[in-house]
Amino acid sequence: MTSSFAEIRQRARRPEATVPVCLAGDLVAEHEELDRQLQAQRADGDGGIEGDSRAWLAEQIRALEERMREDTYPFRLRALRRPEFKALLAACPPRRTESGEVDERDAGRGFDIDALYERLVPASIIDPEPGPDLDAVLAELTDGQFVELGNAAFFLNRGSVDVPFSRAASVILRGTGGE
Repeated sequence: MTSSFAEIRQRARRPEATVPVCLAGDLVAEHEELDRQLQAQRADGDGGIEGDSRAWLAEQIRALEERMREDTYPFRLRALRRPEFKALLAACPPRRTESGEVDERDAGRGFDIDALYERLVPASIIDPEPGPDLDAVLAELTDGQFVELGNAAFFLNRGSVDVPFSRAASVILRGTGGE
């Protein structure tokens, strides 16, 4: 049954994406140290697991990874309306060198990506709710985490929406005769 444009329009929504962000960044150093210790013990030989601490270290690493997963929040982003996105782009012209040339960081883009992300990320996040708490969390993220959110927000706005294809679902359905 084919829906009318009016029916489809009623269901229309801007694209969304989630970006998992671990907020327990302090645990990274602990993880690295435990992993370094485990790697050192593995390099010392294949003596049985009995009597050495490799199994204990591996369990500690797994427990730490679980704690980090528990402290990971799936930030949900939504594309802006096209005029809003275009206005943000226009408000972030490319940086210029002292000689007036377009800075190489922005060459080919036509905008200052750092300035854009500073405005685009908070404007795109719908969960957690915008406000002082979100602003404080965004200020505490690493540059890499912030860029990951910025990339997701940018591609939500610059990308298109097509019906996706799931290879995994196709394989399962083919195996059960559901396709």
